[in-house]
Amino acid sequence: MLILRTISGFILGLAPIALGLLFGLLFYNYPTNNFGIFILSVLTILGVLLGYKIFKLVRKIGFISFITALYSTQHIDKKN
Repeated sequence: MLILRTISGFILGLAPIALGLLFGLLFYNYPTNNFGIFILSVLTILGVLLGYKIFKLVRKIGFISFITALYSTQHIDKKN
């Protein structure tokens, strides 16, 4: 079970890295200067950090629990 959590966490962790690289490259191609390289670096680093957090969370709680939204508040749970 831990192997499946690790694989799914790895796959979900790659998504923010890919998005960060994609948006960074799109921004880098527009103004070709040092500012574009800076934005590319920042977005890639943020993608890696977010991807690592997602990986750890999916590995801890599982894929289904990660993608399932929890809609519960104290007001809904009260019995009238």
